[in-house]
Amino acid sequence: IGLESIFSQVSRKRMRAPSLDYFRLSAITLSPDSKSILLSDKQTEKSVKLSEGETLESWKLEMIKKKEAIFSKDDKKYVLKLD
Repeated sequence: IGLESIFSQVSRKRMRAPSLDYFRLSAITLSPDSKSILLSDKQTEKSVKLSEGETLESWKLEMIKKKEAIFSKDDKKYVLKLD
């Protein structure tokens, strides 16, 4: 009897190469006291809430604007736009 691995090939690939391509920007909240975003995992549909300065998949959320979130990692930038 063959047993499948706990992680699919996609999951293993994802673990080796963290990327924000797996997430969709679902919501942005801007108030005088705080800025936050809600990201949805495209594969699992689970959501995660982040505030400026927090990190996800080794990407730091640098700035939240009205319709986009800007992340950085090393010398790279990644912009997620609100759908």
